[in-house]
Amino acid sequence: MLCKYVLCPPWFIHVGLSPSQSLSCSFSLPTVRCIKARDARLCRVTMSLLCSLLLALALAAAPGVQGACPAPADLKSEDGSRTCAKLYDKSDPYYDNCCAGSVLSVGPDADLPYLPSDWANTASSIVVAQRCELTVWSRAGKGGKSRKFTSGAYPRLEEFRKGILGNWSNTIAGLYCRCY
Repeated sequence: MLCKYVLCPPWFIHVGLSPSQSLSCSFSLPTVRCIKARDARLCRVTMSLLCSLLLALALAAAPGVQGACPAPADLKSEDGSRTCAKLYDKSDPYYDNCCAGSVLSVGPDADLPYLPSDWANTASSIVVAQRCELTVWSRAGKGGKSRKFTSGAYPRLEEFRKGILGNWSNTIAGLYCRCY
């Protein structure tokens, strides 16, 4: 019996076959079924092992959900002092292109009920430093809806709901950042 690698999009499955047998593959949850065309018998490969392998490969080969955003532990200003959070004005459906464009660095205990005019309703990506918390408001003067972002990278604020129909991208008008 010869062994062949068969492509069942999007996975490679190793199956033993003799040269005279042909193989076709189909995908259905929760298993991948490989059907021999000649005698129509099913051979099953469990998805748990396959999913674990795919997850491990994806985590090893691709950058995390963080995208191009800096790690929260790396937030420091040029002079080495601590930065509480960084706001970015560029976001993208591809995580690798997020956290780009202009940057607004916010120091610890920064209280900005009114963001600078060029930053009001502009931020679309946020990174909050370790042991810090950023509270944002949708209206100037700490009015409207509010949300707290804890330590971490938030490359796409479109993914964070603000009410029933809105999201937090390009809607931050005031903020308070505190570190502990």
